Amino acid sequence: MAACKESKFYEYFKENMEALGLPAPVSLFATQTTASGVISSILTAISRLSKNATVAELVGATTGLEKLMVVGAASASFYVGAAIGSFAIATVVMLPAAYRYLTSCGKYTITASAFRHG
Repeated sequence: MAACKESKFYEYFKENMEALGLPAPVSLFATQTTASGVISSILTAISRLSKNATVAELVGATTGLEKLMVVGAASASFYVGAAIGSFAIATVVMLPAAYRYLTSCGKYTITASAFRHG
């Protein structure tokens, strides 16, 4: 049985955000669950402020996003777009590992019949 390892979501997410020159604080994006919650919060705040709001304005209108102040002058829409893209990339990169984890750790069993169509 293969060794069961923890998710590398944050590693992949951070790598992509850094390639775009943007911070990705672990406290905000450590897991898919926390990252999706933060992204949702940012989208909600942008909808209440303006699509042209800066990250600084976003931080001022919310709580918990202070670590993003490093890019305060950047567009909040740009940042959240980068975060959504990084989330997608990190998730897709993890798919093979997630499948191995789920099947090797006895958490999920999949058979060929699951893929048969009519």
